[in-house]
Amino acid sequence: MLHRPPEPSRRRVAPVALLLLLSSVLLVLASCASNGPDDDDATPDDDDAAPDDDDSTAEPPPPLTLEEVVLDGDFSDATGFVFLPGPDRELFVWEKNGRIGHLELTDTLGAVLVREFSLDGVHHPSDCGLIDLALAPDFEQSGRLAIGYCVSGALTHIEELIFDPTGPELFTGSREVLLAVEVPGVERNQHNVGSLGFEEDGTIWALLGEKRESEQAQDRHNELGSLVRFVPGPSGPQPAPGNPWADGVDGSPLVYTYGLRSPWTGLRDSLGRFWVGDVGTTAYEEINLVTAPGQNFAWPIAEGACLSSDCEDTVDPTLSWTIAQDHPYIVEDPEVVPAAGRVVWVGCEYLPPAELDRYGGQLTGRVLFGDYNTGFVRAAKVDADGELLEDRHLVNLPSATSWHPGADGYIYALTLGDGSNGPPALGQGAVSRLWRLVLEG
Repeated sequence: MLHRPPEPSRRRVAPVALLLLLSSVLLVLASCASNGPDDDDATPDDDDAAPDDDDSTAEPPPPLTLEEVVLDGDFSDATGFVFLPGPDRELFVWEKNGRIGHLELTDTLGAVLVREFSLDGVHHPSDCGLIDLALAPDFEQSGRLAIGYCVSGALTHIEELIFDPTGPELFTGSREVLLAVEVPGVERNQHNVGSLGFEEDGTIWALLGEKRESEQAQDRHNELGSLVRFVPGPSGPQPAPGNPWADGVDGSPLVYTYGLRSPWTGLRDSLGRFWVGDVGTTAYEEINLVTAPGQNFAWPIAEGACLSSDCEDTVDPTLSWTIAQDHPYIVEDPEVVPAAGRVVWVGCEYLPPAELDRYGGQLTGRVLFGDYNTGFVRAAKVDADGELLEDRHLVNLPSATSWHPGADGYIYALTLGDGSNGPPALGQGAVSRLWRLVLEG
């Protein structure tokens, strides 16, 4: 259930050009639905049941709901947001076309626009655009952050910007290219850059799609269809410690894992593992848990669990689902939005200080994930060995693009569209909205 406060008079709801999903709805690197990214008109009826709760006698956790935080600034086609460190409840929100807003949360379920910046040179048809932004570990001192975007259908950049908290411009100085990815002869506006982030030592990780050239995902010598890790430097990106092919002989020095199709969203958890939401084609949406360097997640050999003889050296997804209308993820959600396809997203890991836990412990240590098209939102928990312990339904929110916990202990979510009537279709216009996850009642 979605709760919206009365809309203040200062806020105009204007139509907008939509965003990113693959070929059909913005979502960043692509996929499988008629009203979701990269529709392949799939209608498989294979099913893939969610694990049962081991403790059938446990009291059900309190129900959750979503309430709207009214965004100032008429944001549309918003592909992400992130909270700035510190007590002032500041955040960046960015649009697919390169617009970046600096906002501050109010005490009345609002977010006021403080300043904004337009990033030039952003190529933004289909899945392309400004997709992600991540703050460096020393952001409070240095103002450093990294952005991932398309320069063209052939060229992807990860660049560094320097935030100026007090000056007239949101960012100061020139942009520095940290990584440029381009494979000769491969130029597509789909399946490009996805989530990126920093590790504690300043290493940058990023998800890269295969640009709808599936064979690229099994070629370890280029970065397409992979998770890369690198250390920025004056002489260009250097392989991060622990990369499996750092010498460049058997693969790209920057590739950490490969065999991915359209890894739109992902995160690095508190144990240093990567959760990768890989948008599928005709069969499965996947969440892959990266637990070791050099793992191969099988695209295009397989989608979902690999059952052929070619899969000896591949890793199956930790979670996956089909487009079947009787899949448990659909059946368990009474508010699910009818959709022909599915588009996976991975949200955030919730690890609040005990005094700030807003959910009575039910989400602590869980990773939120879901489906952009149908709107189901679920929580998963795995053990130290990567074995799935929990997978349960939480709420429904269509067209979600980004999730983050705030300093107040609440989890916030951004939607490409209004989050109530299903995912918007490319070119139809959509006003982005911010939501807060709360206990019902």
